[in-house]
Amino acid sequence: MLNPTATERKSLSSRLGSVLRECLKIVGIALGCLVVLAVIAFIVARTGIVIPWRWTALCYWTGFLIWCICVQFKQHLRQPKFWITFLGLLVIHVIGFIAVLQRSTEWHNTWFLAVVLVEVPCFAVALGLVVDKKLSH
Repeated sequence: MLNPTATERKSLSSRLGSVLRECLKIVGIALGCLVVLAVIAFIVARTGIVIPWRWTALCYWTGFLIWCICVQFKQHLRQPKFWITFLGLLVIHVIGFIAVLQRSTEWHNTWFLAVVLVEVPCFAVALGLVVDKKLSH
């Protein structure tokens, strides 16, 4: 017969492990962001080349978009058709933003949020049609 307290401990330890992994992911993301900002600061200080904030924000918001889609489609990350479709959508995303950001020097960060809030569901629907066998047949 199983000891109920042993089962509870195992589930508690697995939950704690899961929380710890999530915390490590968040710390890793934060450190990655700090490294990117440090590299940008170094480039600006050494070369005098100023990188407008809108381009840095594009990188961060694109990273957020990628993270949202990868979390949503975790079970499809090993499928080549997922990645081919996703990369195609990202190319369209980047080309569109390049066209807009080159013309608009007053692009505010709130617009990135608005666009990503529209793009995530659009990407999800497009990817769902490609990778979900139930929807594509």
